[in-house]
Amino acid sequence: MPRVTITIAEKGPQPYRFDLKREIVTIGRGLDNDIVVACGSVSGKHSEMRRVEGGYHLIDVGSTNGIKVDGVRQQKVSLKNGMTVKLGDVEFGFTLNEEELAVIDTEREALSEEEENEVEFSEKKVSEKQEDAEEDDEEEEDDLDKLPELRPARLDKSKEKEEQEAAKQKKAEEKERAKRQEKADKEEKAQQKVKDQRSERRKKRESSEKSNERDEYSESKAVTIGSGFILFTLIAAATTFFYGASTRHEKDTGEKLLKGIVNKENAKKDAPSDVDNKDKSKDGAE
Repeated sequence: MPRVTITIAEKGPQPYRFDLKREIVTIGRGLDNDIVVACGSVSGKHSEMRRVEGGYHLIDVGSTNGIKVDGVRQQKVSLKNGMTVKLGDVEFGFTLNEEELAVIDTEREALSEEEENEVEFSEKKVSEKQEDAEEDDEEEEDDLDKLPELRPARLDKSKEKEEQEAAKQKKAEEKERAKRQEKADKEEKAQQKVKDQRSERRKKRESSEKSNERDEYSESKAVTIGSGFILFTLIAAATTFFYGASTRHEKDTGEKLLKGIVNKENAKKDAPSDVDNKDKSKDGAE
């Protein structure tokens, strides 16, 4: 069973198999194609792979981006085993097994070289063969496994829709997650701003308290220094006064002031008091 492999960028290759009796395989983005290719570069009706004597032709049926072989756009391509062409941006791989190659070679041998080059597709013949092929397919469905691989391709549209819905859901979730993250970032920034403001106020308060402590200390120190200076001044004045008075007393009396003060105090102690004098006077009167 010939094998066609469709490879879309960022997706895995998708193989399709079909019977040699199948005359036409339609390819495009539309759901009514035999092979549905979910890619924007592929037209709704892009191309047809047609069975001809001696092989297959891949024909552009009016697509926008066409069929390209080695970068060159072509209207019709004669497919060969192991060949890869491009439908828009999608790779189209064509493979035959040994049995199929033998059948193709036999058909080619039956054709002359001129006939092989001038073979054209006959819509009427294809239609008749298509009807025969469909009848044969119905009879040989269990044995030939005809196009079970193509039918899932049509179901791929449902899978594609599911993938698109999943992608939309994922995108919505990512958007919602981004919003939540943005909101969380804003709240975190707001909280950090409040923390910074509190920290700044605390630093200012601590700085103010330290400044007040320094002012109080400076004021206390100034008061202490002022008091000490006053006390020193008084002591110095008293000392100067005492020294002057002592010098003057010594010059006048010939004795030191301190000694004179002591002698004077002793004399007072030895001198009789007024009470004693009165008693003595009273005794004399008697």
